[in-house]
Amino acid sequence: MSHRDGRTGAAAARRALAVVVFAVIAVYAAEGLALGYEFVRQLRLPRDYDRRTRLEVLSDLRAQGVDAMTSPSAHSFLTDRGGARVSEFTLDGREFLPLGGIARKPAVVCNESGTYLIIEPDRFGFHNPDAVWHMAPMDIAAVGDSFAFGMCVPPAESFVARIRQAHPATINLGITSNGPLFELATVKEYLPPLAPRIVIWFFFENDIEDIEYERRNAVLMNYVRDDAFTQNLRTKQADIDRLVRGFLAMRETNARQRVADEARIAAKAHQFLTLSRIHTLFGETRLNLFDEPDAMVLSEEAWALFDQTLAKADAAVRAWGGRIHFVYLPTLRRFGTPIGVRLDFRAMLPKAYVDHLHARVLDIARQHRFPITDLTDTFERHPNARRDLFTPVFHYSPEGNRLVADAVLAALSAHAH
Repeated sequence: MSHRDGRTGAAAARRALAVVVFAVIAVYAAEGLALGYEFVRQLRLPRDYDRRTRLEVLSDLRAQGVDAMTSPSAHSFLTDRGGARVSEFTLDGREFLPLGGIARKPAVVCNESGTYLIIEPDRFGFHNPDAVWHMAPMDIAAVGDSFAFGMCVPPAESFVARIRQAHPATINLGITSNGPLFELATVKEYLPPLAPRIVIWFFFENDIEDIEYERRNAVLMNYVRDDAFTQNLRTKQADIDRLVRGFLAMRETNARQRVADEARIAAKAHQFLTLSRIHTLFGETRLNLFDEPDAMVLSEEAWALFDQTLAKADAAVRAWGGRIHFVYLPTLRRFGTPIGVRLDFRAMLPKAYVDHLHARVLDIARQHRFPITDLTDTFERHPNARRDLFTPVFHYSPEGNRLVADAVLAALSAHAH
């Protein structure tokens, strides 16, 4: 090799080393930016925004003598075992699946707009004033998921609470993450003794996808297959309180341990050196682009089960002389994405998908001759639905809840004449 070739090779090696060093510096700079993102995001929040975590809220409440817990979601009670979804609970040697929460115990729910929603559940763990269970005859019962529950808005501003202002004998059996099978089970377990005149079935635009999840649980499928099946949940609230409290306490202990572990200096250093935030960012980006799409293609078996579930619910409600009123609630993903939650390249659900979903769901509801209130046009006509009708994260704002309540009350009044 000539002297000139040697100098050229050395220069190339230095350039390669410089590229490597620059790349390492750039990657760790990106990790540093990711580390500082949450701090900057917190600074940009309004001054009166409650920045506490849910664990910190629990600790503060307990320091004040309030024996509070978190509010569970229905799907959190199910775990994956060999492809099946099995309840976390057993009772008397059998699989046992609660449909509500802990009775009369303050529950920290969520914070999507700056203030935590903290509720006092009723005697069966639902989001109601307990006195509503004494009202007879019952006028209206609402079933649904977190939107019916009244997620992340002041209790008086949820759409079910607004409906209750006009119809005091209204009971809310909505639970976070409920899908159609959970809702059928809730109708069968809790409503026959109340015999409400109207059952409002609040269908949120992602509920049909819950069918694929819930059909893998044997207990939920029993409510579809066996008209006489019941877990007699109204008589087992003490067992539900004990089991769910233990479940939530275990989850809280695990969450507090994770927070403590992550707070250690050694853990923070390890997270930085292993580029944990960059890995998380890339992982979420990969999922958002290539995996777990919101717009999943449903099997015909799922659509048939949805149809069958509504038929079973209709039969149960008609058995006591009531009727189902079907309400279609549009999702945020028609209008935009969560703000400041995570990197997300799926700006909106494909219009062809939501239009097909919307048409097919309502076609099934019409086949069952349900009165229907469809909020889709109301939301789409709004000049800025994303900003005004939804929280920055996902659920409806107080204004979105008002629009739903007004539309439902108008429809109920029209059908009454």
